Order: sequence, then C-alpha cells, then structure tokens
Amino acid sequence: MLLLPATQMRGMYRLEESEDGLLPKEFSAWINLNGESRKKKPEWQPVECTISNRQFSCDIPSQLLDMKFSTPGNMPVYRWGVAADEAPLDVGEIRMLRGGSLSGWVIAEGGKPDSPIELTLFPRSMGTQNDTRELRRRELKALRAVANEDGFFTLGPIPAGGFDLEATKAGLAPQRIEDLDLTVPKEIVLDDVIELVASPDLDVYLNPPVNPEQQPWQVVLMRPRSNSNTLKTIDRSAAGFDGHWHLDAVPSGHYRLEVRDFRDATWLVRDLELDQLREPLIYELDSVAIEGTLTSGGKPLDGTVIFGTRQGRPNVALEATEGDFKGLLPREGLWKVEVELAGTRQYSVGVDPVTVEAGAGGTAATVAIELPDTLLEGEVQQQGEPVAAAFVLVTTEGESEASRPRVARVRTDDNGKFSIHGLKPVPVQVAAYLGAFDPASDWVDVDIREGVEAPYLELELVERVEYQARVMSPRGPVAGAQIFIEAVTPSSMSWPAQAISGSDGVARFRLPFDSHGKQAHFMVLAAGYGFTMHQQSLLKGSGIVLSISPDKGDIHLPYPLGTLHFKNASLPVSKVLTKLISANRFFVQPGDGVIFKGMAAGEYTQCPANGKVQDCVSGVLAPSSFLKLEVVDSDFLEDDQ
Repeated sequence: MLLLPATQMRGMYRLEESEDGLLPKEFSAWINLNGESRKKKPEWQPVECTISNRQFSCDIPSQLLDMKFSTPGNMPVYRWGVAADEAPLDVGEIRMLRGGSLSGWVIAEGGKPDSPIELTLFPRSMGTQNDTRELRRRELKALRAVANEDGFFTLGPIPAGGFDLEATKAGLAPQRIEDLDLTVPKEIVLDDVIELVASPDLDVYLNPPVNPEQQPWQVVLMRPRSNSNTLKTIDRSAAGFDGHWHLDAVPSGHYRLEVRDFRDATWLVRDLELDQLREPLIYELDSVAIEGTLTSGGKPLDGTVIFGTRQGRPNVALEATEGDFKGLLPREGLWKVEVELAGTRQYSVGVDPVTVEAGAGGTAATVAIELPDTLLEGEVQQQGEPVAAAFVLVTTEGESEASRPRVARVRTDDNGKFSIHGLKPVPVQVAAYLGAFDPASDWVDVDIREGVEAPYLELELVERVEYQARVMSPRGPVAGAQIFIEAVTPSSMSWPAQAISGSDGVARFRLPFDSHGKQAHFMVLAAGYGFTMHQQSLLKGSGIVLSISPDKGDIHLPYPLGTLHFKNASLPVSKVLTKLISANRFFVQPGDGVIFKGMAAGEYTQCPANGKVQDCVSGVLAPSSFLKLEVVDSDFLEDDQ
C-alpha cells in the first residue's frame, strides 16, 4: 500500500442557477495523480469532501495535482498543475456554468512558435454551406477557446444540437471534426488527441494560363465531408495570369479539384489523393470551337445558349445574336442545353441534348438549335390590378409541386403581362407568385401544341393565412429547427412551404386560405435530433405540436426506392432524400441504394412503387442503431421473367 502525505483543500462553489434544486451533496471533486498521463487520458480519482452551505473541504495528497470539480447539469471546472504543499490549500470560488461542454486534447507540430492553438465549435450547417446568411449565423453562434500549454481545451456552455469542431494554429493546416451530436447537458470528452502537423503546399500549373476570355482561371479545391459523400469547399481562388495556383499547407487526403472560368463553367475535374511528398500538378485544358444557330419556326432568335444548363456543370453560356452564336467548349460529346431568350428572363430546359463534334481538320463543330414554334401568353393580377415583376413558373407533371420539373420561368412586365416562346408541345402547369411564393395563384393546366394557339392566361394572386407549429423535444422547445410542409394530396395545396423555429420553438408559415382542415406532411430537421415525419391537419387558430427526439439511427434503403412510412406519415423516398441532402445526412451506396443518417428512432415501412402491400417491408430503428429496408417489386420480377 502506497501512503502519501495528505493535506486539506477547501473552497466554495457557485452555480449559475442556484434555484435549480441541486443539493450540495451532488458536488464532486476529482484529482489526477499522474501529471504525465493528463496529456492524453487523465486518471481521475474521486476524493471525499465535506460540504456545507456550498463550502467544501476535502482531504487530498500533498503533491502536484490536477483537479476537476463537477456537479450535474453544469460545466466541470479544471485546475491543472496545482501544488498541494500548503496546509490548508484554498482554491477559492469555483464558478460553474449551466450547460454541457466539450473537452479534449490537441497537439501541434510546427507552425508559428508564439501562436496559440485555437478551437472553434460551429453549429452544424442548416443549408447551403456557401450561403452568406448561413455563414454569418454559424460565425455568430460559434464558441471559441484556446488550448492550455499542455493542449487541453474545454468549450461551453453548449446548447443542444449538432456541431463541427475546428482546431487551428498559425502556420499549420486546420483540422476538423464534423457532425458532433451534443444533445444532453453533460460533458463530452473526445477520445482521440487532435494532431496539427505541418503539411506541404499545393501548386497547380494550367495551360493555357488564362481562359478563353483572357482572364485568370478559378481553381476550387474540395474535400468529402466525414458523414456523407458530399463535398466541402476548402478553397476557391484565382490562378495567376501565368496559370500558377498555390495553396499553403494542404493536409494529406482525398480531394476534388475543379478549374472554372469567370462564368463558373467547369473546364476540368480531377480527383486527387495527396500525400506528404507531392510534386506540382500540371494540367492541359482542352477546348473545342463551336458555331451554331438558334431559331424558332425558321426565324432567328436573340438569346443565350447555355451548354450544361444553369443548374448543371459546366455551364458555358454563349450569346446568340440574330440567331448566330459561337465560342469554345471544354470538350466534345453529348451536351444538355438550356436556352434563355432575350428580354424574357426565361429559363427553358425544353431543348433536346445536342452532340458536339469537331469538324475535319479541326474546324469548328456546328450545331443547330430549333425551338418549337409555340407561344404562351397571359397576365398576372391582384384584386383586379396588374402586378409587375411577378414570377410566372411553368412546370411539367410531377408527383407534387415540389418535384415538378421546371420548364420555364419569366417575370411580368410593367403591365403585368408575360409571353413565353419555344416551349415543348407537352401538357404543363402554370402558376404565378411574388417573393417567397406569397401571394400566389392556383396552378392552371395548359396543353401546349405547335400550330394551335394556347389560351390566354389570367392568373390571380391570393394572399395567404398564417399557421404556427411548435417543435418540442423531451427537454423543451427546440430552436433553429427546419420544418418542411407538403400537402398529403398534391392538388390540395398550391405551394409547399417551409419555416424555421424561433427561440420558443415556434415556426410560422403561410398557406392558401383553402388549406384549412386539410392534411399536411411535416418534416422536421434539427441539428442533433432525429429527422422526423408527421402528418397533421391544418387548423386556423390551433397550434400544431411537432415532437422530436435525440434518439436516432441510420436507415439503408437499397434500390429500388419506393415510399417511406413513419407513424402516420407516408412520403416518397425521393422527397425525404432532398431534405436530407441539405443537411448532409445521406450517403450513396454505389449501385446499392442510399443511407439516410440521423433518422428518428421508431418503426419504419418501405413500400415499392407498385403500391402492393404484400411487397412492403418493415423494421424498427433502435437508437444509435442501423436498419435495412429492402423491398422487392413483384411487378418488376414478373416482367423480368
């Protein structure tokens, strides 16, 4: 038995919320006898303390100690390297803040000697990572700390939710730990030590050194996120006029590099595996000259021909004047094409793909784009008055408004009128709206045909009524939750809606007057909580409660994908997928299906597209578990036989 000299430690503790009912006996003190071990995993040992009126007195060994003070529901307090050689040792007041915390260890090799190691805890992104408002939100809500000389850090108090941790030191590449779920008010200690190491620079040389407009190339370096197959932008900047692009301290790992022009058209894509020993990367950027015509009904048109489409990449835009356009494309082959007609702000995806192939002897490729000779005209009004600058949206049929493929979008002129040329001769749906879809008109079905004049449309904008929904968890209201609202019957609601809950957990959204009493699907996405689906009635003046829980797991849905059922909600898998993409909660299993991450625990059923109940499959997703739902389409099997 090892006997150590003893002394007495005394002090007092103060809680941020003393009225919370915590008893003095819940206060605990811990010591670490081994100073070296604290650099990775301290060996904390409890000590016996006498507590009275939040004053404490404890017997401790008389030597160099690390100390930890804790009480339930509050952040622990650490004291490192305390010399317990006085009798008694007075540690003063221990002030304990209410809430959870994140602690760990970080070491750094190299970098600027006098610069500290900084830790930043960002709330998980709730939308597009490059959105200015989202970046500002993450910065304002970030928690920051500096590691001590031994590399220990603690961050808090932390509200419940999902977070990304970033460790930085001047002169070294940062390290990130993504998708930390901190949903209970307790201390979470990282198991592994974060290591910041010196990383070599990355140099890229491009030829030709400038793009076809004689401007520098834009180079984008991306890296896969830790929890999905989506990519996160590491750096986006211009190369020099000499074609040289440089980035300091790039850690080893897998990356994607893209080279774009000033229009954001992508000319080169390369997947990279970077190691510590790396040579400069040299790329030749090919191009093919193209000449073409844009016509409708044999008449030349002015506009913009976009190869790759506005929503895709690359998106090379070539201006057509009196029907003629020319320029350079990054490659030959089959291209999707979108046309924007001059003066209408029209985006049309009704153009068939074209094949681009260089002529003999390297002459320019030639293409002819002929738009259908169709015309759709109308006007937008509100309370009998024309509405200028209203959006008019044309879509083809889809299973719901949110999934309708967009054919065209145009804005009305000063007299509220619009005209759209070149639509494909197919049935379409047309509606108008202002701002964020409010007010909006009803959908109108129109059958577009060549040689047949389409009816003149009169679209009436109607104001909406406000509804409220409160997001609740076992711990109370949840702030910052995204709510997506969809009609159970697509025709019953002109527009889907979405909202974000406030500090009281309440979200407000607007829907048409005639939505009262109808059924709607609610999908709730909150950082740190399980993605939850609800089906409820829309009732004016009656609050809607949407319950969510931190209990969650992952669901594997192999192909073919069908309809997903949870409690009383039933939604197409494709619709759920679009919501999870925005939060990086999905992963594609190549050739096998998808994995939905962070789904609410409970019973799920997936049914195939044929709708036959006998082909459905069910299972229970336990917290922190994994569920596979593989359906078999009997119609497909019969056809195959």
